[in-house]
Amino acid sequence: MPLTHPNRKKMVLFLSNGHGEDAIAAAILKRIKKNYSSSPIKNQKVEFLTLPLVGKGDAYDKIAARKVYQVEELPSGGFTFQRWGFFFKDIWHGLLGIIWQQIKVLKTVRKEISLVVSVGDFFPFILAIFFLRKPIIYIGTAISVYMRKFYFLERFFLKHFAKVVICRDELTTEYLSKRGINALFLGNPMMDEMEDDNFTFPSSPVIGFLPSSRSDAYGNIMNMLRFIQNLEGYKEEQENLKGEKKRDIHYIFSISEFLDISKIKKIVEEGGWRFEVQQFFPHNFQGAFLYKEKVEKNDSIPSFQQMCMNVSQSEEGKEGSAGKKNKSKVTFICGCFKGVIDVSSLLIGTTGTGCEQAVGLGKVVFILPGKGPHTSKPRLKFYKKLLGGAMIIIGKQECTGKEVLTLLKDREKLFFLGEIGKKIMGPPGGCEKIARLICQSISNRGLYGQQN
Repeated sequence: MPLTHPNRKKMVLFLSNGHGEDAIAAAILKRIKKNYSSSPIKNQKVEFLTLPLVGKGDAYDKIAARKVYQVEELPSGGFTFQRWGFFFKDIWHGLLGIIWQQIKVLKTVRKEISLVVSVGDFFPFILAIFFLRKPIIYIGTAISVYMRKFYFLERFFLKHFAKVVICRDELTTEYLSKRGINALFLGNPMMDEMEDDNFTFPSSPVIGFLPSSRSDAYGNIMNMLRFIQNLEGYKEEQENLKGEKKRDIHYIFSISEFLDISKIKKIVEEGGWRFEVQQFFPHNFQGAFLYKEKVEKNDSIPSFQQMCMNVSQSEEGKEGSAGKKNKSKVTFICGCFKGVIDVSSLLIGTTGTGCEQAVGLGKVVFILPGKGPHTSKPRLKFYKKLLGGAMIIIGKQECTGKEVLTLLKDREKLFFLGEIGKKIMGPPGGCEKIARLICQSISNRGLYGQQN
């Protein structure tokens, strides 16, 4: 088999189809670049290209990765086939034209590409097979036997067109290996990009909220605030009925850096909540306190010092202008994703990579269906099968309120369900090992025969 010229630059293309997939691919690529000088490819000319198939691929911009093509995000956010409505909206907004452009780009760069790293479900993998025809490392982040068995055609393509399949869990690896597919489990790359941020919260219990990093997060935030009101109402009713000692629950939202704080402020104030943004947490983390109190046009928002005092008075059981006992107090945190998960007894989310990461950290996550495409019924079923008892779908809010409060008091069950989630998600360390495997594949000259 003829080999490429030894002085020719080798190009590796990362294909990914989703926000979470972009983040995983970027995390792997970041580690390749970081360890470049000590890797097997240090003396070779290698260039890394990326093609985010869904949206702008913001995760790649963070590591200054070169993109060969970029599209605007479609209405479905990449979940085209979850509902017929999403499918037709995407078609109306140019889905077929976008796919055709992506195919043209793949055909254009094909001769220059030496290796393809496909991250996500089967769509980028199939594109690589038919329009690149190069060696493929497939990182299957979106499919697992916990969810369903692999179809015959899926197994056929994996066996004959993937140099190696990197699975998201050990059970899937075992399943594929028994069917003659070169499958490996190297740790879950989803669990690698969460740095300890030394975030602490002085009181417990805490319920954390993960409203998404997508554009639907703004609607999800209001939906979650309504859930808090319902939960507080049910809690107060039960405490009065049973004569129990009143116990405050603290609510913390993890706000993505991709969201517009000013837009959040406008939405929550229109919903009757008082909002104040302050720089008061360590490392300049941005936070906001919200109080359920109708905002009058001429009503001034407390200053930073007054706000801190009112929160303190509320914790001491006193009443202040913004700290009455019957008001729901909510804290918004930007930049402390893992910290919010760590301090929370349990979490409320809307599916997505963040919720999976929370489960992987041993937390129980209640899914509050929102209006976004990633909370469609098929996708909720997917998560229920994938993560078992560690993820609970919220149906009627009044029923789930009881379940949330009951589980909040049952530490043993929280721990038990959390351990199930940790086992399914697997340990961290995947990005580093996958990066090493990709470098080894690049350095293996036999991998780069000319394929037409």
